[in-house]
Amino acid sequence: MKQESNYSLRILMVCLGNICRSPIADGLLRRKVKENNLNILVDSAGTAAYHIGKAPDSRMCSTAEEFGTNIKNLVARKFTINDFDDFDIIYAMDEANRENILSLARNNSVRKKM
Repeated sequence: MKQESNYSLRILMVCLGNICRSPIADGLLRRKVKENNLNILVDSAGTAAYHIGKAPDSRMCSTAEEFGTNIKNLVARKFTINDFDDFDIIYAMDEANRENILSLARNNSVRKKM
């Protein structure tokens, strides 16, 4: 999925299934970007393909709403090697996911995005 290049910064949040941690991080950052009128693209993905096409977990949706953020429209997807090209910064939600992402890195240049 090639991201639009007209953003000043493109940030990706990554967890295991892309239905809990990374969607709430995605949603909260998207809200801050919108509130501050920033030209930043925010997205999320998972390192596993367990939940592709599904909405975030209902408990995460409720928690996000407590913080004034709606994440119900997000859809889980799997992290791909192309995400290294499409994003400037990649945040892994834990060390295991960080290692999974780094195992796909083609070179040190893309590793620095982590």
